[in-house]
Amino acid sequence: MMLPLVTGLASTSLSADECALFERVQPVGYILFSRNIASADQVRALTDELRALSRTFDPLICIDQEGGRVVRTAALGLTTPSAAALGQAGDPVLIAEAARMTAAALQLLGVTMNLAPVLDIGGQERANALPSRCWGGDSQQVIDRAGVYNRAMRQAGIDTCAKHFPGMGRAESDPHHDLPVVRAGKDAFMAQDTVPFMTLAPELPAMMMAHLLIPDIDPANPASLSPAVVTDFLRGQLGYDGLVLTDDLCMGAVSCASTPDKCCVKALQAGCDLPLLCHDTLELLPKAAERIRKMTYAQLADSIRRIEKHLLCMSPPPQPKAGEWESLLERAAVLQDRLPPLQMDAVPSSPVQQY
Repeated sequence: MMLPLVTGLASTSLSADECALFERVQPVGYILFSRNIASADQVRALTDELRALSRTFDPLICIDQEGGRVVRTAALGLTTPSAAALGQAGDPVLIAEAARMTAAALQLLGVTMNLAPVLDIGGQERANALPSRCWGGDSQQVIDRAGVYNRAMRQAGIDTCAKHFPGMGRAESDPHHDLPVVRAGKDAFMAQDTVPFMTLAPELPAMMMAHLLIPDIDPANPASLSPAVVTDFLRGQLGYDGLVLTDDLCMGAVSCASTPDKCCVKALQAGCDLPLLCHDTLELLPKAAERIRKMTYAQLADSIRRIEKHLLCMSPPPQPKAGEWESLLERAAVLQDRLPPLQMDAVPSSPVQQY
């Protein structure tokens, strides 16, 4: 049976212990970071090996390739513009080209899902990990620009995952370090923060939950672990039936209050489909698998249904052709040259740009 969870990898190749663990527990998906990327050929060999370990399904293989400071392929020479730079230019042709180019690169690497676009509303330079990652300072700008990006990427063969529901724009702190608290009610979110998610929901195969405490909705649990936010708000009130992922459960926002393996179960019980365990895999994944295996079929049935539906719709990545990667690097350079410099204040540092 597949394990409803996405896990990280330690390095650029799988260790014997990782291979044995993944073959035994059968995680639904994997996520790649800069630590897993050395060359295009190496990454494709790694993702092909991950596919071979899954006995009855093709796994999700995810990456954060937003552009700007959240690019995991810098070691390969591939960088792409940030959402803020593309938003500042305001040209849908350039936005679509950035998405298509990114999708082409990810297909060559064997990746099937890009954890983008960010649908949080920007506009203020807060230390919440979002500056330069947002498409605009109001909901319509985000809808228009991220919508173009999302459609172009999906048309080019890569699934997307919008983040971070119900909206992180008001947060004052970085969830990589601690749990942000936003004191606003559901009506306030519905009027602003959540509008891009609601509008684009029919086009989004997946959404990622925010590590964000909203006391007016759930005073006890962050949104990523909250039945009130996931099941009642996103699933019930908004009617969303795509995949729901958590943000990384190893982040300080949640790991300071509970262990990541316990948080996996809480996330699934809240209505999420795929908890993310991005670090310390050999230590955390066996513990999480043991806890999840103790859950009842009734608790997991809806998630397994959504996961199986998604996996059945995935297409295997095409085999690379000679010279394709070099052509993509040329396209990336041309795109960068067409964009004016980004006019922003200094962007606060965050671990999101270092992974």
